[in-house]
Amino acid sequence: MKKPALGLLLLSLSPAGEAATLDLTTHWVGYLSLTIFIIAMLVVVVEEFTQLRKSKPVLLAAGLMWGLVAWAYGQHDLNHEAEAAFRASLLAYFEILMFMLVAIAYVNSLRQRGLFQWLEYKIGNRGVSYRRVYWSLGLLCFVVSPLADNLAAALFFGALLLAIVRKSPKTVALGSVHIVIAANAGGVFSAFGDITTLMVWREHLVTPQGPVDLLALSRLFLPALVSYLIPAWWISRALPDGNVRMPSEPAQCRKGTWVILFLFVVTVALAVATRQLLHLPAVLGMVTGMGFLMLYGYFLRMRESRRPITRSPFNVYHAIAGAEWNSLLFLYGVIACTGALAFVGYLPKFGQLIYQSPAGDTLANLGVGGLSAILDNIPVQALVIAMRPEMSMGQWLLAIFSTGIGGSLLSIGSAAGVGMMGLTAERYTFFRHLRWTPVILLGYLAGVGVHLVINSALF
Repeated sequence: MKKPALGLLLLSLSPAGEAATLDLTTHWVGYLSLTIFIIAMLVVVVEEFTQLRKSKPVLLAAGLMWGLVAWAYGQHDLNHEAEAAFRASLLAYFEILMFMLVAIAYVNSLRQRGLFQWLEYKIGNRGVSYRRVYWSLGLLCFVVSPLADNLAAALFFGALLLAIVRKSPKTVALGSVHIVIAANAGGVFSAFGDITTLMVWREHLVTPQGPVDLLALSRLFLPALVSYLIPAWWISRALPDGNVRMPSEPAQCRKGTWVILFLFVVTVALAVATRQLLHLPAVLGMVTGMGFLMLYGYFLRMRESRRPITRSPFNVYHAIAGAEWNSLLFLYGVIACTGALAFVGYLPKFGQLIYQSPAGDTLANLGVGGLSAILDNIPVQALVIAMRPEMSMGQWLLAIFSTGIGGSLLSIGSAAGVGMMGLTAERYTFFRHLRWTPVILLGYLAGVGVHLVINSALF
């Protein structure tokens, strides 16, 4: 059976792959590539102060790193292997890109139709507090993520947050951190909710305690809930007092709003069904759903174009153009750079180091969580799968938990975090998320502790 397409990064991660690979970890190309990556990530970290968009350093770093790798492989007539590895990274990015573009197109279409403005008016008219909005959206995101997808859930509820409390920048920043934590925690115990969980589930792993199936994954629910509630409660203490401000003018949904919302739900369901029933990438279902939106948009635009009083007829391409490309290109840079480091040999060696150390699998899996925050959790999960360490079911569940929750430690550690940075522009940044990393780490460790206790029979 084919592995998930995002797991094609395994091509460059697997130490036992069929393709001929070189160990460049002690070569000057490897040292220089690692140095370039570190410098690029340091520049990303200080984006808030330099105002240099985070996509620029990682795009340049990705090009330089793969150029160096290709040159080194060319010296041994292995150009094809380098090309195949880069294409694997490119495909991994393309799937995420198309998934995010479809979700963003739907969110922006609903914004064009006035759904979020209408919700803002309704909530503001009822005098709802910032705290209630914070908890309502976060809990809903946690509940929806395992049923749909954590990235789609983060983008949808992030857009709701931005529309409802946009007049309170502090609430937007705190709520964004909250939604990222909720989305990643909600997706970790379901193969439908997180690509990193799906990658392990699709491997059909069999451990001495049984298979890592959907029932086994459900055992992570309570640890995930704990890892979400602890930082969510702590962050809520910093929320400003007061209620959502009532808009100056009443707002109404324009024609087609509820049809588009229904199509969005259908699209997410298609993505889940495509992944689970047809064993094809979820992005196929998302892009098919995009076709539904575009077809409906055609008839909606034709109808509105005949009415002179219509301010702006529906245009789905305007919705797509509203994507925040700085974050989307940043994601490409991170995936490409990580793929280069894997192909050079650093990530496989790191995996061997931690999983073969005397510290044991538990500390190794905890380390995987920390690595997920820096390198993005998808390639890190691919690394763990490629290593295929001989672990108990409890340890495999811990590895899944660590990569999923560990991605919340930094804003750049997961697609949900990167997507939220793009959605809320400068209101949710790396440093505004970093401020809460200690309490997110506390929740992560508490969740690990709960897992070790309630699932002790699985170790």
